[in-house]
Amino acid sequence: QSKGMPMVKENIHKPVRISGKELDIINLCSEVITSGLDIKSGLDIQRALERSIEELRKLVNVSWAAITLTTDNDIHFLASFPEMGTAWRPGARVPIKGSGTEWVVTHKKATVESDLFQGSEFATSQFYLQQGFRSIVHLPLIAVDIPIGSLIIANRERNAYNHRHLGFLEQLASQLAVPIKHSRFYAEVHEKSHIDELTGLLNRGYFDEVIVDEIGRHVRYAGVFSLIILDIDSSKAINDMFGHLTYDKLLSEMGSATKSTIRGSDRAFRYGGDEFAVLLPNTSDETASRVAERLRVKINSIMTSWNVSANISVGLAGWPVDGIAAKEVVDAAEAALRHAKQNGGNYSQRSSIISQFKNTE
Repeated sequence: QSKGMPMVKENIHKPVRISGKELDIINLCSEVITSGLDIKSGLDIQRALERSIEELRKLVNVSWAAITLTTDNDIHFLASFPEMGTAWRPGARVPIKGSGTEWVVTHKKATVESDLFQGSEFATSQFYLQQGFRSIVHLPLIAVDIPIGSLIIANRERNAYNHRHLGFLEQLASQLAVPIKHSRFYAEVHEKSHIDELTGLLNRGYFDEVIVDEIGRHVRYAGVFSLIILDIDSSKAINDMFGHLTYDKLLSEMGSATKSTIRGSDRAFRYGGDEFAVLLPNTSDETASRVAERLRVKINSIMTSWNVSANISVGLAGWPVDGIAAKEVVDAAEAALRHAKQNGGNYSQRSSIISQFKNTE
């Protein structure tokens, strides 16, 4: 059996006659996705997927589902549901090589893994097994004959999807591809309008929108998220020493370093003049502290390469432990940052637990 060979080799791609009820579900799901054409971010696609799966479950048993977009190297998880049921949450990026998604976008047809316990050649299959899934359907999203990603449907039971299920799901994927492509175009245009040109990070205005969205999303799933705010110690002295243009180049390099250091699901912002902020969805205190330290060490190394006698201080806060409203979380992170700077700087401090990480380099 070749890589990604469907479970029913002789008839898996035989045309399936769609019933009226199935067609109604397909059209409803397509309308749900299309209604997101004026969306501001991928979070709306997340909500659309949730509503679609609720309808889809009237016909097909679905334990977990995801919508992905692809690049040459990565799979970008645009939405997943249930969102807290897997580590591959919205915003996550994983290598595309050897995955089921790579197979379906290359071959432009669906494939089914009917029982992962019996083995699979896809690199992602072991992850699904660890999450308790046994049956997986990978469906290509093809917009105007161009594959843009995949729809993934998973089940905790083996042999959960038969020939009829696959035919229905293929019809659904074909209906969803174009509105998903359009919705991402609108989201990207919206996000580009919120880019800080100097650093390449998102700007403060967009931060104010996103943190409110994050609170709403985490309220629904009883999750947690963390906020990092970092700042250069003695930044005015650096500006006076190097001048405006050179200082801008330093900030630009800091922005690039920040983006390359954080995870794919995190979002980085230019919060103020030389203050940066990072939102870390679904992230505990301990993990946020590790990310903060990586950032501090990375940016300190930039200062060293520039022969600058300055360091970075970092303040951390978490939702909901440090506040329920957006302003409360931001105020807590800013207070932690001030405390770090007032006590010598060059370390990261949480708002709720006086947690210091002294410079050990």
